[in-house]
Order: sequence, then C-alpha cells, then structure tokens
Amino acid sequence: MGGLGSGWGLVVSRPTQLRTVSLIAIGLLLCALGGCAAARRHDARLTGELLVAAGFTADPSDEPESAERLRVLPALTMVTAQKDDATVYRFADPYSCECVYVADRDAYAAYKRLA
Repeated sequence: MGGLGSGWGLVVSRPTQLRTVSLIAIGLLLCALGGCAAARRHDARLTGELLVAAGFTADPSDEPESAERLRVLPALTMVTAQKDDATVYRFADPYSCECVYVADRDAYAAYKRLA
C-alpha cells in the first residue's frame, strides 16, 4: 500500500488522491484566470492614459449605440475606419473604462510617439 502519505502511516485511496489533485488544479486555474483579468484591466488603464495624453477622446458606453460599438469592436485593439475622407482610429476598452477611445490621424501619430 503505497498511497500518498504512506510514509507517515497514512493510507490515502486513489480516488481521494485524484479528487485532491483535481481540486488543486481547479484552484490554480481560477487563480490564473483572475490574475489574467487583473493584468488586462491594468494594461487597459495604462494604454487609456497614453491614448488620452495623445489626444484620443473617450466615448463612454452609456448609450445603446456606443455600447453596441464597444461590444462589436475587438477588445484592446486599434481599429481604423474611413469617415468623410478621413481615417478614424478606435480602441475599445471593455475592461477599464468601458469606453471606446476615438481619434484622428494626428492623435494616433502622437500615441505612437508616446507608446
């Protein structure tokens, strides 16, 4: 009988070992996921500060149209679109400010210099 802990006179059955290992694995996974979310919020906040310093404006998602834009744009990714013969830059942040940062070419160039 060489169960886990048998060196101390304990005998632990195989199902108990598997259950313990499973619980530890689930706990580690939950901690890792929580850490990833916190890191994402932190990165989003820092990027948002740079975007605002460069001249981007934050469009909060407090109205249906802006909430939909936040939902459909890829998170934490710069996206460009053409509007009235000009390039518009958008950066969706659903983690920190729950907004979409919007800017023109000059603000985007300033952001690239700061980043």
